[in-house]
Amino acid sequence: MKLAPALAMADLDKKTIAEKGIPGLVLMENAARSVIEACRDWLASGPTCWIFCGPGNNGGDGYALGRLLINHGLEVNLISLGAPRTPDAIKNEQLYRQFGKVISFDDLLSILIRPEPHDLIFDALLGTGTNSPLTGQIAEAVGWINRAQGRVLSLDLPSGIDASTGDELGLSIKAERTVTFQMEMPGHHLHPGKAHRGELICSKISIWEEPLASKFFLLDKQEAKALMPRRDPTAYKQQLGHLGVLAGSPGMMGAAILAGRAALYAGAGLVTLLVPKAELNAGLAAAPELMSQAREVLTPEDLARFDALVIGPGLGRNPQDWAQYADYIAGYPGPVLLDADAFSGLKGIHGLKPERMVLTPHPGEFARISGLEAPKSNGKRIGQALAYAGREQVVLLLKGGPSILANPEGELWINGTGNPGMATAGSGDVLSGIIGAFLARKLSPWNAARLGCWLHGKAGDLEAQSGSQESLTASHLINRLAEAFNSLN
Repeated sequence: MKLAPALAMADLDKKTIAEKGIPGLVLMENAARSVIEACRDWLASGPTCWIFCGPGNNGGDGYALGRLLINHGLEVNLISLGAPRTPDAIKNEQLYRQFGKVISFDDLLSILIRPEPHDLIFDALLGTGTNSPLTGQIAEAVGWINRAQGRVLSLDLPSGIDASTGDELGLSIKAERTVTFQMEMPGHHLHPGKAHRGELICSKISIWEEPLASKFFLLDKQEAKALMPRRDPTAYKQQLGHLGVLAGSPGMMGAAILAGRAALYAGAGLVTLLVPKAELNAGLAAAPELMSQAREVLTPEDLARFDALVIGPGLGRNPQDWAQYADYIAGYPGPVLLDADAFSGLKGIHGLKPERMVLTPHPGEFARISGLEAPKSNGKRIGQALAYAGREQVVLLLKGGPSILANPEGELWINGTGNPGMATAGSGDVLSGIIGAFLARKLSPWNAARLGCWLHGKAGDLEAQSGSQESLTASHLINRLAEAFNSLN
């Protein structure tokens, strides 16, 4: 699903008004009505409604909402955080004043009345209207709302969240529900924005979507379903791909086994673990379907029989070992996934084709291969990911909460599945195996990375729903893959 960063969304607003002839006041009215529709369950008890309006168009939506709520017979306390600055917001404030009273924030602080637990608090302070740290009375109002009792609904986006990155601008509203208008934004799906927006409802209000110029996307069920390969009724195991997994070392064989098992569960026809000679039988008990081969005697010709390679999980960082690996990996013509310890030996591997590579680092590993400082904000994380994928011409899956994917064409995808319980040993090895299976099944590196990332997160969500994030393990992810696949049917 395509996402609209802040500037792109503002551009759509302008084009809708200028080229389609739909007045801004109509869009505000549509937005206000959609908020009422989205919280009818909350309005049924007849709560007092507290609406906090900023000076921009988000505040204009709030004034329109206040007027409609009064028309519905509800008591409204509308608090202004500054005089409206846009023509449409000014007009809606004037219309509201014919029905109700506007309270200044200073007056609110001087009175004793406060929201009750069943009251509703509407955040129409900023929406997408800023990317600067909150200051002054706006910041005070955000703190007041967060301390108050009552259920909080944000219009468009919790105030204090950057619409394009999800970063918090010093402090932000913590909403129970957010109603956004026409299109979702990156800030709805990147933390802390994702956590602070609560339940997300997207309402169509007649904004013209067609001209949207954005390379930001949400990796959701619909996208994953479109990527899923069809299994031929006459399929045989060689047709479903042979994956080689160069992984594992003494004390770290679990990583190789997890990657291999995950690849089998993701539909690879054949999986061979390329492991130390002393560990040839390590995978038999865990998965007798796995094959193994001693990597000490591997040749480039041996590797050529694999449809794809996964390199790195638990492989170790011994420079002498990596010198040997580099000799027989050099020039491998097929798709390759690099993970974990591969990033320590990456510079020694020559002859791989960047356009056939998938890299799946966590933030520390990415800092190592990129030479950049680990980013402390989503904005920098996104910028670094796009720059690296473009410069190196590779598919990059940067793991995190949530994971993001970048390609050489400048697209940035945010994974819509996954949870904090997946921050556990071996989770990345499972991801490598899943993506490796799709590479072996002839999906492009970009499609394999996206589908594998979504299924990996979905398996984690299924386990968390029926079990617990606290007890989630990498093996649980593998065991939930069948359900994750079935969820796409």
